[in-house]
Amino acid sequence: MVMVAVAYTYLVHIELETIAVQTDSLPGVYYGTQIMSAWLVSYALTQDYVLQEDRAGKQILESKLQANRTSQENLITKYETTIKTAKDRELFDTFKNIRGSLCASSGGRLKGKRGPCNQSSGCYDNQHPDVSSVREGPGRHAGGGGL
Repeated sequence: MVMVAVAYTYLVHIELETIAVQTDSLPGVYYGTQIMSAWLVSYALTQDYVLQEDRAGKQILESKLQANRTSQENLITKYETTIKTAKDRELFDTFKNIRGSLCASSGGRLKGKRGPCNQSSGCYDNQHPDVSSVREGPGRHAGGGGL
């Protein structure tokens, strides 16, 4: 009878871990990957925008950048629903602050003003002092999503 109780306890533990993976880790990794992908698209679009000499081409790229920003915001909102721990929340808030400050600082680089890269776009700069903490952040442990 003791063996049955021990086996049952292990099965309950396995079930709880499975639920945690399904509701926390997998959605977090999925949305985190989608955010990174959208960020790379934003980077490529921004490069194309800077190199584009045709005004009509720039306008098309501006609309694509805006659509990409909207997509990123939606993905970030969805990712935020996967945050379960205080540490993940802290790291996610750091990510959002870095993202906002990087976008604000790089916005003036396009067209000599705030161009298509603004507070809500996917600008990225490896030189920001807090970037390493975000890379090691949410999802870098067994119970979190994956930004």
